[in-house]
Amino acid sequence: MILATTIPIKGATLQPANTMDTPTSIDNARFRHLPDFGGLDLLHYRYNGAVYSRHVHEGYAIHVIDSGAERFHCMGASHVAGPDDIVLVNPDTVHDGQEADAGCRYRGFYPSPELMISLAQSFEGSGLPWFASPVIRDVPLAQRLRQLIEVLERSDNRLLCDSAWLGVMGELNRRHGRQRLTSAPPGNERDAVRRVREYLDAYSHENPSLADLAALCGLSPHYLNRLFQRDVGLPPHAYLVQRRLIQARRLLRAGLAPADAALTAGFSDQSHLNRHFKRALGITPGQYRNGILRG
Repeated sequence: MILATTIPIKGATLQPANTMDTPTSIDNARFRHLPDFGGLDLLHYRYNGAVYSRHVHEGYAIHVIDSGAERFHCMGASHVAGPDDIVLVNPDTVHDGQEADAGCRYRGFYPSPELMISLAQSFEGSGLPWFASPVIRDVPLAQRLRQLIEVLERSDNRLLCDSAWLGVMGELNRRHGRQRLTSAPPGNERDAVRRVREYLDAYSHENPSLADLAALCGLSPHYLNRLFQRDVGLPPHAYLVQRRLIQARRLLRAGLAPADAALTAGFSDQSHLNRHFKRALGITPGQYRNGILRG
């Protein structure tokens, strides 16, 4: 469990559900649990007069203010966070919360200590990252955090989610964490990229994580992601999409219907294939298949 045991929401409570993987809306909140992403909890919240009493989280609380302002007491002082401010609460840190200005809205997530330790280890760090200031002003990073949340909510591409997570959270730690994170040593870079490319070419229908790929070559996920993009010109998740498109075209040429080609090639559904196919080729899979069948 990552969220506090209960969260008061306009006279109701939001109970964390360890098995939930679809969004749940309760009055002023929209909540989603990602069991396949370290049990990460995502939350969009509107205060609307609600007040949080003093409480703690087992993991981190990280959110971005979208509108209005939030006032809370944390680490022995009172803080106010306004639009585009980032709120960072460390594990087991007592804090409360209420509106400082009407219409306060925020979006954020609640990573477990284990997930953050894994992040540190990806950069050859150790131990729990620690944030000295509960409120930071970093507008570009706030926007990147919003984009990260959108990716985690909408994408079923594990490589894309992993890459976005490592990129944004690594930047958060570098800029504002107590622990400065450094990349893993190079190793045999050319061989590492070759092995990962061969794996993605052969198993493009699968949905590997960045950690799975890193284990193939003995590099940290962050370093592999950066190295792969440098040498190939695409990050692993984008390269995988391209391999799936190649396979989908082969299947369409063999006469498969677009829906069947999508699933066989590794796309989540036909609309997923349509989106990437048209972006790459300017036509839909159906148009491509019809053109092949016509001759």
